[in-house]
Amino acid sequence: MLILNSGANSGIGYETAISLATACTISVIRVDITNKETINATKENINLKFGKLNVLINNAGISHPLLRKSVNPYIIYISSALGSVTLRLDPDREHREIRSDTCRMSKSALNMLAACQRYNYAEWGCNVLAFNPGWCISNRTGESGREIRSKGGARSPKEPAIALVDIVLGKRDDDVEKNGMLDLDGGILPW
Repeated sequence: MLILNSGANSGIGYETAISLATACTISVIRVDITNKETINATKENINLKFGKLNVLINNAGISHPLLRKSVNPYIIYISSALGSVTLRLDPDREHREIRSDTCRMSKSALNMLAACQRYNYAEWGCNVLAFNPGWCISNRTGESGREIRSKGGARSPKEPAIALVDIVLGKRDDDVEKNGMLDLDGGILPW
């Protein structure tokens, strides 16, 4: 199985790579996702060596046409429950007071991309889903943010990484089939 895990230099992407290494053999390819030349070189390299791509874990926003050559392709977007419009409007939702407007907007847009691709790519058999890793320690908030999250009970990025490996290995296929917005703790979330 060939898996491209973009954004694997830190946080959930890094821990996912480590968790994948316990389940299968991995190779590391360095890609600067801000440089179109390295993206194209990576595509060409994968195509020449393997001819296809089975799973794309999209932490960093990279797409790949080699998925069409896979028998059971997946695109997995690392999203957040904060991007669910339904949950945002739920008056009984825990942590409703958390503002995070810009994070909510960007994750909601990512969820719409995943929903559109889920619909549009179904014709060629691609499983597209968004994954909620829960509140975890990450590098996107800087050192002070990591400390606040750590003191506040945020999870280690290892937990969502292990859950992502389960998804890749097909252990959550029933949830993928239901609606494609998967939660770290099992089950699905409303888009």
